[in-house]
Amino acid sequence: MNDVPPERAGEGDGEARPDGPAAGDAAPPSPSSSATSPVAASVAPAPPPVTRAEKLKRAGREAITTVLILVITFVTVKSLLIDVYLVRGGSMTPTFADGERVIVSRLTPRLFDLGRGDVVVFLRPRPARHLVKRVVAVPGDTVEMRDDRVFVNGKDVGPSHVGLGREGRKKLGAGFYWVLGDDRANSRDSRQFGPIPRHWIVGKVVGVIWPPSSIRLGSDD
Repeated sequence: MNDVPPERAGEGDGEARPDGPAAGDAAPPSPSSSATSPVAASVAPAPPPVTRAEKLKRAGREAITTVLILVITFVTVKSLLIDVYLVRGGSMTPTFADGERVIVSRLTPRLFDLGRGDVVVFLRPRPARHLVKRVVAVPGDTVEMRDDRVFVNGKDVGPSHVGLGREGRKKLGAGFYWVLGDDRANSRDSRQFGPIPRHWIVGKVVGVIWPPSSIRLGSDD
């Protein structure tokens, strides 16, 4: 119904009127003589009640949508940002033990240069295997193995364990890294197969996620 606002009597002249009609005032118009006639509001029919089957169907669709979103998010994060790898063998002892699961950042090598001391996972194509090793020399460094020691730019970085006849000196070219296992007596690494190209590198190890007793961030023991 459209309401008609009351007249604003005496507006601007300070006049005040008592409640109720005064003598001589015209009687208020009756509703039947109003210029505006009331209009009945239309009422929409109530929707039919939702059945139990429809509720279950709707809940199922919502659950499937949620699962699909989670799967897509997981696959995207796993392929672009992080991954988890199982360590096999003792070549990285004492930093990483056999059976530990390490968190690998795929994004780090794409955004930043790898440095000496970083631990990386890389895919060696022949035979196709993922290996985890520590970077000891970066592009432009000179690596030398002599007297059963490894030297990087003239600095002794530990034993070589390569034996006689396997010693030598090499300057790394652009995009190549020299990687070694932390337990060099039990590791196959750049001492045997030479420096690795950057495109082999899957990512940088940023922590351990399993077992619970070994959970930590970083790649130091």
